[in-house]
Amino acid sequence: ARLAEAHPAFPAEAMRGVRDRLGALRAAVALVPGAGGTPPPPPLLLCHEEAKLHRTSLGALLGGDATMLLSAPYTGEPPAAASAVAKGVGVIGIYFSASWCPPCRRFTPQLVSAYTSIRAKGQPFEVVLASMDREELNFDEYRSAMPWRAFALGSPVVTALAERFKVSGIPKLVLLDAEGGLVSDDGVRLLRKHARAYPW
Repeated sequence: ARLAEAHPAFPAEAMRGVRDRLGALRAAVALVPGAGGTPPPPPLLLCHEEAKLHRTSLGALLGGDATMLLSAPYTGEPPAAASAVAKGVGVIGIYFSASWCPPCRRFTPQLVSAYTSIRAKGQPFEVVLASMDREELNFDEYRSAMPWRAFALGSPVVTALAERFKVSGIPKLVLLDAEGGLVSDDGVRLLRKHARAYPW
């Protein structure tokens, strides 16, 4: 941490070298009798730049080229690869929701309003529906008024994202930045109170 503070422009390649040498030192210490019972410390991240090297990209988080996101029903646009949708966004919200959830049905119009207002100002804000519905008919009906794209019903990416962000209740809006970093895992509250403060 002191190295990062003293040298904010320290090259990422050199940082990797320092981390590798520290890893080798830890391995050597582990060979010392009696040291094996001590759990290794977490990986050392010297600064924000190195942290980005360990981060999954936004496109990859959304499923990459292999995952096609459905367009809003009324647009008539074809599905698009998640990696393509991720390009150029400032903040993207993963909206975990379902038609059978009354709080979701109350919040969705608020999200539509905030989404429309933010994008009307030319801001690169996007939302993708991660539906928890069980029936295709309910899924289609619920998203019919949503102006954003959606993961296909039953997509394994939705399951993976729900596990990653520890979704235990809905509605839940996880906000990510253009690099896949977490802006907020409580986007519902953030949008309700601070929509005008975008990009947070």
